[in-house]
Amino acid sequence: MYPNSKLLKIAELYYIERLSQSQIAAKLGISSATVSRMLNEALARGMIRVEIRDPKKRSDKLERALQERWKLDRVVVANGSVQMEDRYKILGKKTAELLSEFCRGKKTLGLGCGRTILETALSLDPDLSFPELRVIPLMGGWGVEEIEREANRLVALIGQRWGCKFQYLLLPAILSSPEILTLLWAEPQIRLTTNHWQHLDVALFSIGPELCASNAAYLPLSPEDIRKAHDLGTVGDILGRLVDEHSCELDLPFNHCLASISMDLLRQVPIRIGVGGGADKLKNIRASLESGLLSVLVTDLETAEYLTELPLRA
Repeated sequence: MYPNSKLLKIAELYYIERLSQSQIAAKLGISSATVSRMLNEALARGMIRVEIRDPKKRSDKLERALQERWKLDRVVVANGSVQMEDRYKILGKKTAELLSEFCRGKKTLGLGCGRTILETALSLDPDLSFPELRVIPLMGGWGVEEIEREANRLVALIGQRWGCKFQYLLLPAILSSPEILTLLWAEPQIRLTTNHWQHLDVALFSIGPELCASNAAYLPLSPEDIRKAHDLGTVGDILGRLVDEHSCELDLPFNHCLASISMDLLRQVPIRIGVGGGADKLKNIRASLESGLLSVLVTDLETAEYLTELPLRA
């Protein structure tokens, strides 16, 4: 029989500090056999509890819970690291698997922009072929850093991967005035693409983070614009459009100058796949779920656990 204090010390070294039994033996001047006996005794006394958790089973349970709670067609919960760079890749891989399923037999896919959508495109199986599918950008281009994440670049990448048709939207994402945007919407070359927005089978887009000075660097927003957006209750953006907790577009000059599919048209798409995870996107994801904007959600384990614990709003 060993004193509790010694058993606890051995257990902490082994399970918390991750020392091997031989390292513990050398550190304490005892034999490895003694360390093994002490660990077994600590386990027998209930001082150590061994728990085996299968992340796959946990994610399956969360998927079912979220799908039922929010009346979704599908939920995919990705296991893995919560580090930002890893999250993009993990979500992109899961979204790619899902997209290949949903695009079978479909004619038109609308595409947003961003890092997760880029990782999705890079993760697509190049051995698959969808020659009847047409991929359409859902917004213009920001024309700033990391243009490989722009919607026009991404539709071309998917077209090359899957051997499908694609079209560009030859517009900047933001125009200098609503009047100029209205004129450009009427251009025949532009309408060749935007006319497809009314007949989309699938829409894939990222759920944007909360608006702040650091993540709004690519948006032509002044500090005053950001303040006004917050005063109006913004939770982030969907395809560039700043929205409130009901996923309704805010009445802001910025939104009126944005070359992006309208929220009303987006809601009419039969399959609406929203992708996102992380603390800075929680409000926007919640709004997208509560408003019925999404029919399919792809998120990470940590975000899914948070969403299942949310109280339902009246």
